[in-house]
Amino acid sequence: MHPETLEQLLFLQKNRSLWNEATVAGILHQPRTPKKRRLRESMSPDM
Repeated sequence: MHPETLEQLLFLQKNRSLWNEATVAGILHQPRTPKKRRLRESMSPDM
């Protein structure tokens, strides 16, 4: 995405600064909740 305005540029810079290695690793290593597991299983094509 190429920002067209200063506002868009500042938004992208702020957004990128929030996505560091620690936040991404934290999201990836969250334990699966039963609700998410049930949802994934209900969408499974082998039913």
